[in-house]
Amino acid sequence: MLSFVCILGYPSDFSETSKLHAMTRGVLFSSADPAKTLEEFNIDPSYELLADASAYDYLPFVRSGDSSLYHGFMDQYTIPDIGTYYLRHPDSLISMIDVSIKQGMDMRRSNCGNYEKQAGFPKKAKSLFWSLWSSFKELSAPKTVGFLILLTVAVIILFYKGYSLRRVEDRRNTVFLDMLIMVLAFLLSQSIIVIVNSGDAEMAQRLFLVGLSIDIMTYCVFGELLHKLRIV
Repeated sequence: MLSFVCILGYPSDFSETSKLHAMTRGVLFSSADPAKTLEEFNIDPSYELLADASAYDYLPFVRSGDSSLYHGFMDQYTIPDIGTYYLRHPDSLISMIDVSIKQGMDMRRSNCGNYEKQAGFPKKAKSLFWSLWSSFKELSAPKTVGFLILLTVAVIILFYKGYSLRRVEDRRNTVFLDMLIMVLAFLLSQSIIVIVNSGDAEMAQRLFLVGLSIDIMTYCVFGELLHKLRIV
């Protein structure tokens, strides 16, 4: 409880640029009809040209400090308005969560390596031993909301047996299921907070917990499968 109080009381580090991206790289980005979506916010449909525009582009179509954006566009919506929009359009939210899972699983930076210069390896070379799991996620792992749903179903099937809120001698499955449901809740809450506040523009820098949560769920599912098959 104290953790949640601290989070609510902590000042937000999302900026006006984030608010711009919440609309252009979130609401409009996931909308099948941006003009109609803008009308829901009482914004002129001509602003549909801003759909998927980012202030971080090499040659940005628009800059967040441009005063022309504030009158008739950014002054027409707030972050709570965007949150309400996603409640009315859960398909758009699921679409953005799908994007967040892909971003969360691609957290390894390509400009970093595992070797010092004296080792004689090429620049940015990565040790397979230390980066095997990251390489697998990058090249082969599914990165969709469907994979998250599959993991969740697997967690419930593997750990629901013997689950009890009462004091029983064997609480193993109860502890595991409670822990993994909490991990799932952290994953979804972190993803939704970033989506509502900044669309997909800042996911790479804010979604570490999403990738970590998927790693934990995957490890527990495969570990339990190996245990049930008596392999370990």
